[in-house]
Amino acid sequence: MAYLSRKKLHAALTELRAEGVCPHVCIPEKPTQMSNEVYGREAYIYVDFQADDGKFRSPALFGERRRTERALEDRGFKCSRTYCSKAGRCSDNYAVMEVRVSYFKGYHWDE
Repeated sequence: MAYLSRKKLHAALTELRAEGVCPHVCIPEKPTQMSNEVYGREAYIYVDFQADDGKFRSPALFGERRRTERALEDRGFKCSRTYCSKAGRCSDNYAVMEVRVSYFKGYHWDE
């Protein structure tokens, strides 16, 4: 299976934010600045959502995460619907999204 690049993910998130699908998504200026992890040949980008009050957790942000996942999947991206960076201790309002992208030498690529 071929995965889309982090550059295409950055462009898609920028478009979705402009369309109002994900107004609270945190998008860095450059695709190379996106939070990432590489496990062997698997590369992932982590996308945060932040509310206007500065909080990262709320039912509304979680709903925005789900809308964004659906929109990205419609564009050909592979999103993890079960991702939680808190080792299984997440509630239903945790708004960090994991997206699989094509391989690149990201964080931990050499381990």
